[in-house]
Amino acid sequence: MSRQKSNTNRLFDVCYKTPEDGKAGNYATICCGCGTKEDVYVAASVGGTLPVEPVSRKFRNKGWVVGSKANGHTCPECKVREAARPKAAPPPEATSLQRRAILESLEVVFDPEKGFDEGYDDNRVAKELNFPRKWVSDVRELMIGPIPAPKVDHLAEARACLKEVVRLVEASSEACKAEALRASERAGERASEIERKLRETEQHLSACTAEGVS
Repeated sequence: MSRQKSNTNRLFDVCYKTPEDGKAGNYATICCGCGTKEDVYVAASVGGTLPVEPVSRKFRNKGWVVGSKANGHTCPECKVREAARPKAAPPPEATSLQRRAILESLEVVFDPEKGFDEGYDDNRVAKELNFPRKWVSDVRELMIGPIPAPKVDHLAEARACLKEVVRLVEASSEACKAEALRASERAGERASEIERKLRETEQHLSACTAEGVS
């Protein structure tokens, strides 16, 4: 048994076989996730390449679903089981009476310009009516309108900004006042020190003058 390198190998295991009850040649093997395998004869010669589509067609004719990858094939039995599996039922649609009930409830608690009353939303309306939330959202969007974006109070924002600026200026002013006070205190201390040294100098000069006279 020898394997043939070809573009078909990306989907199937292709190799040269000499089966006891068949003819020798290249066989492509397909494998399902359940473990089922099947061979098809594809060519008598080892040389050359094997195009993918003719080989895939042979397996599809045998009932296989050929995937886009080597691990994506489905055998005929699994295909039948998949087809027989019950499909999920589509979600129910609201009747005209149910839509009317939803609309009436929304008209009480929802305003297209202001939005829902405090504490209300689509989910609460749905719970009170014992309906799916999607019904409520769909009716509101279709018959009343979307939830409006929250309004921004630009005046309040400006006031808050101005208040913060005043606070910073006042804090800065207080800091400046404190620094000025400390500078004034240091200047006063320096002036006192200079005055003290002047007195000492005058006293020293007076003493020297007195000694000279005597």
